[in-house]
Amino acid sequence: MTRSVVVLVLVALLPWWASTVAHWMGVRADFAERIFGKPSMEDIWDDLKPMPGWREDAYLAAYPDVAGAVRRGDFASGYEHFRLSGRNEGRTAGLPQGPGPAMAVAIDTPAPAADPVPAVPQAAAPPPKAPAPPAAA
Repeated sequence: MTRSVVVLVLVALLPWWASTVAHWMGVRADFAERIFGKPSMEDIWDDLKPMPGWREDAYLAAYPDVAGAVRRGDFASGYEHFRLSGRNEGRTAGLPQGPGPAMAVAIDTPAPAADPVPAVPQAAAPPPKAPAPPAAA
């Protein structure tokens, strides 16, 4: 029983003593970042930048309620509104190819999956039989 308690205490303290030993050895806190790499701040914030061709003026002109929310400071821009809720509401006025159902479908709807059961080709009808030769009399 005491052996189990000692093993349990050692296992519970494993993270603490491992980090203490690493600190004494001079291992820096960014060790994992050196091994696996660290994403740049540009990569992290890329999704916050408007997409190429985004038309902020067209989006705000098409949706006066959004323009009012931007003026009040509820959103930093029309694109922020589009990212957070406009896309789900179907507001497509600022998209590069303009408003329209085709662009909304391309953004919100995943591509249809391939037909799981391929169509079986129908067998061609057999050619008609040739007429029988006349019987000899």
